[in-house]
Amino acid sequence: MKKIIIALLCSLLQAVTPCFAQVKGDYIWTLGDGLYDGPGDEYSGMLLDFHTVPPSIIPTSIPMNEPLAFICDSTGQLALYTNGCVIANSSHEVVENGDSLNPGFWFGQFCEVASYSTYQGTLFLQQPGHTERYYLFHIKYDDATSWPNDLLYTLTDMSYNGGHGKVLLKNQVIEHERFSLYITAVRHGNGRDWWVVAPRLYTNTYTTLLLTPEGIEGPFAQSIGDSMSSSLCCGQTAFSADGSKYFKFLPKGGLQILDFDRCSGQFSNPLFIPYGADTVGLGGVVGSPNSRYLYLSTGHYMYQYDLQSSNIPASRQTVGVFDGYADPFFARFYQGARGPDGKLYFISSSGVKVMHVIHQPDEPGLACDFEQHGIHLPAYQSFFMPNFANYRLYDLPGSACDTLGIDGPVVSTAAPTLEQRGEMRVVPNPTSGLFTLTLPSGTRDALLQVFHTSGALILERTLNSDAAVTLDLAQQPAGMYAVRLLDRETGVRKAVKIAVLR
Repeated sequence: MKKIIIALLCSLLQAVTPCFAQVKGDYIWTLGDGLYDGPGDEYSGMLLDFHTVPPSIIPTSIPMNEPLAFICDSTGQLALYTNGCVIANSSHEVVENGDSLNPGFWFGQFCEVASYSTYQGTLFLQQPGHTERYYLFHIKYDDATSWPNDLLYTLTDMSYNGGHGKVLLKNQVIEHERFSLYITAVRHGNGRDWWVVAPRLYTNTYTTLLLTPEGIEGPFAQSIGDSMSSSLCCGQTAFSADGSKYFKFLPKGGLQILDFDRCSGQFSNPLFIPYGADTVGLGGVVGSPNSRYLYLSTGHYMYQYDLQSSNIPASRQTVGVFDGYADPFFARFYQGARGPDGKLYFISSSGVKVMHVIHQPDEPGLACDFEQHGIHLPAYQSFFMPNFANYRLYDLPGSACDTLGIDGPVVSTAAPTLEQRGEMRVVPNPTSGLFTLTLPSGTRDALLQVFHTSGALILERTLNSDAAVTLDLAQQPAGMYAVRLLDRETGVRKAVKIAVLR
């Protein structure tokens, strides 16, 4: 497969394929209670904007209660969001034909007062090869049985109505089964398509779909691992940052960890860790940017697992214990998500005006720097973390399905030229792990990334000055790494290699 020098990668990829145009698909998060009938601005919508460091909090009026999922366009600007009842655009207006999602009795029960209550049951994805088309995958309750029985999709095309969008297909049934209320997705190993995963209810069966330029393939089904039949409510599913592992946590049920093959879409190597006594009926899971650590919240506790340990259950460390903070309700730990800045953000189980933050999630134990109520919000956040995929996951180099010539960042065997490196330097080089990165003068609003030669993203951080940065790869295996810097303001890219020796 063609190897591309890392400093030239992004510009070359843009000429080859549009699939990487959406690496900013998670730059603006939709938060808040929206149209909730409460007093003043404390009950309103908010946007968490990662174009700034730290992220900006923007109060705004949104045409819905409790936004559950969102997606941004190639520039990182909000494209669409939903609460499972309607779809709105960046102008905060319901798109044409974007009303009446999930119609029926439960639509009336839920949507008159809040969102269509599925804990993680809605997810937007851009259709590969079609930058204006967005699929919404969503789960609907059956009117007769009250069980979540249908996996649906709705297709929106933003090229209509002067960029304001139009829903072309709505509430299309993909599969009629009892589903758990969680949907997540991961990039296919070809670097272009998407695997979508929806676990079925009270079983160990998973429905998977493949979203391609031609549309949806599947559904496919696989039974593996524990059925977790004792729990439905208030958990979360997620993929590791590199897409190699899938996590499902249901309080009072337990934590299921599965290996995932991004080529075949098959699960393997199940590991189940029971939970129950120390939960309060809710929790979340999110992986670290370097894919080594898993963070699990159980209301009163924040735990860290080392996924590289020979005994993952025994690697659990407590990195946070709820301190009793209330605003006005208890701000316990609930669902989490990985931000574009490399930090992890957690909401609470109640409508409170704070979020929790893990500042250094790639660090072991208490060095991860978990800060309770680290972000104070101008309005109440809803019960749910908005759902989105990992847009900065690329192809699977060297795999059987890496056939499209869509190369993720790969270190060239040739050393970068002085022109490619510019003023960026690493000292010492080689290093045993710790090194200092000197940045080009005038660096502002830049994305710093470190890649292993395998193409795996090891570290990602947003920088807002040209001050030298100290990084540590001591927890990573020996080998060659690439450090890449993208200045978002000027578009200038710099890269340099560093050798880690033991």
